[in-house]
Amino acid sequence: MSVTASTAHSSDLALAFSARTIISKHAPLGKSADRTLRINLFSNSVTETQLVEWLEGLACDEPDGHSSPNESNILKLTLYPYRTWQVATVTFCSVPLRFALCAPGRGQEARVKIGETEAIDISVDCDFWGLTPLYTAQVPSVDIVAVPGLGAHAFGTWKSSNGYRMWLRDFLPSDIQGLRILLYGYDSALQGSTNTSSIQQYGRQLLDAVNNSRAEQEKHRPLIFIGHSLGGLVIKQALADAKQGSENDCAILNSCAALLFFGVPNRGLNNNNMLSLVKGQKNEHLVNDLREGSSLLDLSYQSFLQNVGPGYCRVVSFYETKDTRVIQLSTDGRMEKTGPYVRLVTKESATWATPNEALYDQVPINADHSAMVKFANRADGNYLSAIERLRECVNIAPNIIRQRLESFSGCM
Repeated sequence: MSVTASTAHSSDLALAFSARTIISKHAPLGKSADRTLRINLFSNSVTETQLVEWLEGLACDEPDGHSSPNESNILKLTLYPYRTWQVATVTFCSVPLRFALCAPGRGQEARVKIGETEAIDISVDCDFWGLTPLYTAQVPSVDIVAVPGLGAHAFGTWKSSNGYRMWLRDFLPSDIQGLRILLYGYDSALQGSTNTSSIQQYGRQLLDAVNNSRAEQEKHRPLIFIGHSLGGLVIKQALADAKQGSENDCAILNSCAALLFFGVPNRGLNNNNMLSLVKGQKNEHLVNDLREGSSLLDLSYQSFLQNVGPGYCRVVSFYETKDTRVIQLSTDGRMEKTGPYVRLVTKESATWATPNEALYDQVPINADHSAMVKFANRADGNYLSAIERLRECVNIAPNIIRQRLESFSGCM
């Protein structure tokens, strides 16, 4: 279920590569740009219409405390079931004052009355950590799980640089039928981080999240993973570890039909500037492990080949054809894209997920590392290249998984 406001909103929220989230790290939500929030509604009785009416009735941060009476404050809203509750993603022109204190790492919880239902518990956040359903077909035949890169935001990574639209939510459901589309977010912030997580630990968390999202009757539904940058390495690690994991882990590996990787640094990336941002922090080891020539990445590559194997599922590798302006700290401590232009991930690194990738599945994207997953509209040439490969994968996925499950038992 989704609803799109008839009004347009031209303001843009740029996302610097692997550093910025949808909202400023140092300030609460403001009124300078559209904002997208996630709302967990711990009830299955609230309808989309009721939720829209309730949200439109909330005062927002306009001069008079309300949006224009002739315009909707909601640019886009989706509402889909997840486990035993419902999850909404809502893109506002102007954030309601009720949610004004919602900021990265600081969500809000409340008990509210929506429509004619009894009061229900809700939680609101802008981090999007864990899994978030963006779309669920009436009878989904394939699950899509999208994983962002280092320090990136689960929603903002895939959002257009020229408006509020986000292709996984706003374009893909119309172009490919029968999907359940899930975002995955994890805490890999660069600046000021005390996180000691490794690629292997992120992979374990991804396996747990996917396991928790699939009911018993959905365990063997075909899976397609989409990964940007570090996200692709996390996916590979998760699948490699699934081979030695639980029965549910094995079900994820057995269900994986295809991998679409965007700028994944299989052989490392140019991390010189990023190292200066994390020097002395507990996450310095993670950034260092992503360097070109990293022995850890060599071991990760070998582990993926040994446990998953070349040819087990189709791998499509997209690579950037433009340099990226790197991030530097401003005088007030903010991260800004003011550094030199560099090629963050080379073609050679991005197309080395397996040793036998088909040339057809090594796809150039006319963009830099950040913009390569930010498609402006359904006519975007980069989007058309990606969607065609994804459609092929979706079409053959059910047969691939059916034949695999008929031929083997256990973890393959």
